[in-house]
Amino acid sequence: MKKYICAAAVLFSMCCSPLVTYAQKSPEEKLNMTMYAIMNMYVDTVDKVSFVDDVIARTMRSLDPFSAYLTPEEAMANEAALLGPTSFGGGEFVQQNQETVAQQFPVQMQKTVQTAYMADDGTGYIRLTMFAEQTLDEFREAVTSLGKQGMKNLILDLQGNPGGFFESAVAVADEFLDGNKSIVTTSGAHVPTQTATCQTDGCFEKGRVVLLVNGQTMSAAEILTGALRDWDRAVLVGSCTYGKGLIQETLPFEDGSAIRLTVAKYLTPAGMSIQKPYEGYGKFFADTSVTYRSLVNGRLLKSQGGVDADVEVPRDTSFMTALYYNLTFNGFQQKEAASYMERHHDALLKKYKTPERFFDNFSGEEDMFAELMKDAENAGIAYSQDEYERTAPAVKTQLKALLGRALYPECGYIYYKILNTANPAVIKALEIIGSDGYDKILR
Repeated sequence: MKKYICAAAVLFSMCCSPLVTYAQKSPEEKLNMTMYAIMNMYVDTVDKVSFVDDVIARTMRSLDPFSAYLTPEEAMANEAALLGPTSFGGGEFVQQNQETVAQQFPVQMQKTVQTAYMADDGTGYIRLTMFAEQTLDEFREAVTSLGKQGMKNLILDLQGNPGGFFESAVAVADEFLDGNKSIVTTSGAHVPTQTATCQTDGCFEKGRVVLLVNGQTMSAAEILTGALRDWDRAVLVGSCTYGKGLIQETLPFEDGSAIRLTVAKYLTPAGMSIQKPYEGYGKFFADTSVTYRSLVNGRLLKSQGGVDADVEVPRDTSFMTALYYNLTFNGFQQKEAASYMERHHDALLKKYKTPERFFDNFSGEEDMFAELMKDAENAGIAYSQDEYERTAPAVKTQLKALLGRALYPECGYIYYKILNTANPAVIKALEIIGSDGYDKILR
């Protein structure tokens, strides 16, 4: 046995004795030596391509939730996705990459301001679904239109906003903040620290603001949220945001594959990381020992990943019964709204000459719901009394909203305005924005 051991040692020494000593100088050299040994000394022949791909993939997964190894197919899809609603990043690399991809993969831009309307005499409501190239223009147009209708205060709805272009989020934040206030800082161990600051006179630097946020408010949307919170510019209503505050760059290989590597993180103006805690070699835990305070009023800010709401309003899930899902998945709401409009179209338009009159005065939801339930029972959908009572209010609101959209197809807001009458976050925002409680929350 000793002979075999000695023979192995001699073989190892003969193959790479110059490398053995050299490999001890740094961890990187140790890794290179290990790869050399596996490829040149292992008992069996190793498929280099598969082995290296697997090592890279496992290594990238161990770093953080967003670093990854991309196969050629995934790399191509990732490049095209830079135009999509969830792409985000910071710095010159990302911006240049977006412009290149835009030339290669032209797409029809979706509207990112989903709806804008007056929620009451002095309060406007804007729902922003993502941040794209045209978002700033859409936002300014919506603010201008609402201003002409008497808007003094604004509810900006970012619930479910998955993010988008970094530059667009910074530009929209600039519309709320004056002077040369900081908006967001990007920081990493191997990249220069950069801070984006206000550059222009904004279209809504005065007036109260409530931001609606939740666990699906992500990345670029969190940049806007963090900036307005830190400068005491808005009251946040809803629940803590997602907590995606890391920046990735995609580095391609000649074979078409690539690595998507996290290179920096986003910090809010007060210095707090947006990223929620994660495990990995680059593990991140929110530093609860550090005290962060808002930059105008000195409010204590929580540091646990994501951006916390000032006023917690949980999502209403009470209506989500088996009955509700059966009705929705089978399209009963849409069918009944279409049928009701067909039966009463002329009479409805004669009675409700404008969308606002319909919003204020229509009361036919009970009849519509009764017809819908008859159809559901004829289709064999069973339900309990408890399910009926929990589901009925939400479905009635949906029926009115669907009918309003069908009656006034040129009106871009009536559907959402009706739905929001049952949205707990919107209800709470309207209650806060017009009361003394607004200023108390920001102190």
